[in-house]
Amino acid sequence: QVVFILFVAMVMGTAIRPLVIWLHRHGLPRTVGVILAYVLLLALLIGFGLLLFPVIVEQGATVAGAVPGYYQSLRDGIVNFPNQWIARLGGFLPVNLAGLSGQQSVQQTGEQMLDTAGQALGYMASATNTLFTAVVLLVLAFSWTLDGPRIIQSLLMLVPQAQRESIGELISAMETKVGYYIVGQSVLCVIIGLLALAAYLLIGLPNALVLALVAGLLEAVPMV
Repeated sequence: QVVFILFVAMVMGTAIRPLVIWLHRHGLPRTVGVILAYVLLLALLIGFGLLLFPVIVEQGATVAGAVPGYYQSLRDGIVNFPNQWIARLGGFLPVNLAGLSGQQSVQQTGEQMLDTAGQALGYMASATNTLFTAVVLLVLAFSWTLDGPRIIQSLLMLVPQAQRESIGELISAMETKVGYYIVGQSVLCVIIGLLALAAYLLIGLPNALVLALVAGLLEAVPMV
C-alpha cells in the first residue's frame, strides 16, 4: 500500500508539474502554483458532488417510495401463484413492509449496543484511514511536483557515470509519456462528456449535465 501511494503521488506530481511550470513562467511561484492546482481540483470535485448529490437524493426518495408497491406486487404474485406450495409461502409474508419492522425490538440489549458501537468505531477508523491516506498522497505529490527532478538527479549520482545519461534520458522519456497520457485521457474525457451532453439534450433526458459528467468520468477508469 505504501509503494502504491508513492507511485500514485509520483504520477500526480508528474501530471501537475507542466501546469506549475507554465504558471511559474507567468510570474507565479512554484509552491503557489501547486496549491492553485490543488484548489482547482478540489473545486471540480466539490462542484461535481453538488451536482450529483441532489440527483442521488431525488432518486433515492423515488426508489424508497416505490419499494412498498414493489413488495406488495411481489406478495400478491406469490399468494396468487398457481402452485399451492409457493402460494402457501406467501401466507408467511407480512401484508406490508411495516410488518417486517414491527417484528424487531425497539430496545437493544447490551451486547447489541456494543456491536453497534464497534461498527461505528470501525466506520470512524476507516474514514480516518482514508483521510490520512489522502493527506499523505497530496503531501507526497506536492513534494514530487517541486523536487522530483532534483530527487532524480540525486539518485542518478548513485549510478555508474557511464550509465547516468542513458538512465536519465529513459526516466525523462517515461515522465513525458506519462504526462502526455494523462493529458490525452483528460481531453478524451472532456470530449466524451460534451458529446454525451449534446446527445442527452437532443433526446430530452433529465439531469443531462450530471449524466454527461458521469459518462466523461467513466472514460477515466482505464487510466486508473
